[in-house]
Amino acid sequence: MKQVREKHIRINMVKRISAVILLCLIGAGLYAGYVRWNMSFIVGTTCAGFLFALIIFFNTKGYKKPKQHTPSVPVYHPDAVPFHEQAGNDRLLLCIHGFPSTPGDFHRSWPLVQARGWDMAGPLLPGCGTHPRDLISTTWWDYLEYVKIEYIRYRKIYKTVCLVGSSMGGSLALAVAEDFCKVPELKPAGVATIGSPAVINAWLRHGIVMNPLGYCARMIGWLCRSIGADYEDQNRVGEDGDGNWKGYVGIFPRQAWTLQAGLSQMEKRLPEIDCPVFISHARYDKVVPHKNSLVIAEGVSSEHIQMYIANMDTFKHAHHNLVLYDSQREKVWSAILDFFETYSV
Repeated sequence: MKQVREKHIRINMVKRISAVILLCLIGAGLYAGYVRWNMSFIVGTTCAGFLFALIIFFNTKGYKKPKQHTPSVPVYHPDAVPFHEQAGNDRLLLCIHGFPSTPGDFHRSWPLVQARGWDMAGPLLPGCGTHPRDLISTTWWDYLEYVKIEYIRYRKIYKTVCLVGSSMGGSLALAVAEDFCKVPELKPAGVATIGSPAVINAWLRHGIVMNPLGYCARMIGWLCRSIGADYEDQNRVGEDGDGNWKGYVGIFPRQAWTLQAGLSQMEKRLPEIDCPVFISHARYDKVVPHKNSLVIAEGVSSEHIQMYIANMDTFKHAHHNLVLYDSQREKVWSAILDFFETYSV
């Protein structure tokens, strides 16, 4: 833990130095503008810069209390049905799907998991798998609270519970581990992430910008609740199993803001995770930049960390959800289960 604290002291120092350098550059630019142009240029530039800074600051502040999740709407596709596959084992993989996906991403891997002597469960996150309008009222904290409730329920039943999450599901798994790693009776035996973000936009700290509009997502959400929200075409044929994805398509600005704010909290607490951590990602992931895998690896304090980086350059799909792809599914699960069975059981 001492090394972790020292590392974060260094990180904070780099942030401060970077901020000072940035302010100096802004000041130099304003002075140059004043010399070359006039005071009106300075006033206009200063006001624009202040407004931009205010938007960014406001976009990452304010948290909402989670709502009680009571699903009452039928799912729109069989892949959206939550599952708990039992084969009489005392160890469980709790699998958390991404945003806005379905448990089916994991359920099709059940034969592989069963053959290795594990049970498997996959909850359906609030707002997912029913109708796109149901997602609009949800937030990161709703997803996290629901996963924590499900985790505690299964942790009381099984001797060993490992968390596995794809995309945002992996981020939620890390956030759950942060809450319970210091609680002996609830500590997870291990965590595995698959193409998961640690940050959305963190250009100064990590050189990662998933979407520049994320800086204004909260304000956009006031004006537009969703853009192009719909079901994925159930008849879509994608290469390498990509067509099996059955989530929602479209843009959900308010949810994007809550993810950004929630991930900010999660990233700060990564050093609290000291259970075994497996990190998988595809290079050139078109959804979540693979630099996120390094942020997670450098942030956690676990003694056992393993990374799996997939090369999928021959395919044209998103290179994102590794367990969805026929070419990667068995490889990824074998690596995850080998890791868990070595360090977590």
